[in-house]
Amino acid sequence: MRSTTFVAAVAALAAPALGHFTLNYPTSRGSNHETQTTAPCGGLDSVVLPLTEFNMDGSPIATTTTHSDSGITYKFCPADADCTTNDGFSYTIMSTFFEVGAGDFCIPSVAIPESIYSGNTSEPLNGTLQVIYYSDDGDLYNCADISISMDGNTTSSLCVNATGVYTAEWAGSLSASEAEVDGDSTSSSTSAAASATSSSSSSASSAAASSTAHSGNGSSGSNSTVSTASAASSTSAASSASSSTASSAAAAVRIAAPSVFVGAAVFALAFLA
Repeated sequence: MRSTTFVAAVAALAAPALGHFTLNYPTSRGSNHETQTTAPCGGLDSVVLPLTEFNMDGSPIATTTTHSDSGITYKFCPADADCTTNDGFSYTIMSTFFEVGAGDFCIPSVAIPESIYSGNTSEPLNGTLQVIYYSDDGDLYNCADISISMDGNTTSSLCVNATGVYTAEWAGSLSASEAEVDGDSTSSSTSAAASATSSSSSSASSAAASSTAHSGNGSSGSNSTVSTASAASSTSAASSASSSTASSAAAAVRIAAPSVFVGAAVFALAFLA
C-alpha cells in the first residue's frame, strides 16, 4: 500500500515538469498536450467555432506555461489560406521575444499590423492566430480561431501575469540575456525592451500595468517592433556583461531542473517495481 501511495505521489509531482503550455485567450482550439509539438496548431487542424472577437487596435493574448524560459512568437493565417500547414501562417503579428518565469503570462494589448488587413476596417477579417513557444521540449504550438475587427474585445479577465514572470530580448536560444537591452542593439527593424510584470489582481486592468505597443510589416518572416513598458523593474535594469552571464547560467539551471526531477522520479518508480 505504501509503495502504491508513493508511486502516485511521484507521478503527480512529475506531471507539471512534463507540461507544455496552454493558450487561455483568445480561446484555443482545445487540449493538445500529447500533440503540441506538431505544427502548425499542435495537432488540432480544424477551425473551432465560435470565433473569438479580436480587436484590430489590440486584444490580450494570455498563456500559461510550466517552462521557466521560453521564446514566444505570434503569427496569423487568413481564412482563405491553407491554415493546416505552417506555410499558411505567413504573417507575423509579433516577432520572437523571451519569456522568463513559469506560470500565467499576458500581453494586454496586441495590435494587428495594418498590412495584414490592408487598411480595410469596414469588414471583419477571419483567420487563425498561432502561438509558438520555443522551449526545452522543442517547438510547441497552439492556435485560436479569431475574427479581427474594430469591434473586437479589448480586455479579458483571463489576462493575468504571475509574479516574477517578465520578458526580455530574444537572442535566438533559451540562454538569451535577461538584462534590459537597448532597442537598437540588434537591428534597425527589431527592438525589444526587457520588462518585469507582476500580478496583483486577476483582472485585465491589473495586467494592463504593462503596456505593449508594436508594429509589423505583416509579411512572411517579417520583424515586428516590440516595446514593453513595465510598471517597475530594478532587477532587469542591469545590463552589464557579468549580470548577463549570471542570468544565462540561472536560465540553464532552471531548464535542467525538470529533466533532473523526472529522472529521479523514473528511478524511484523502477526501484519500487
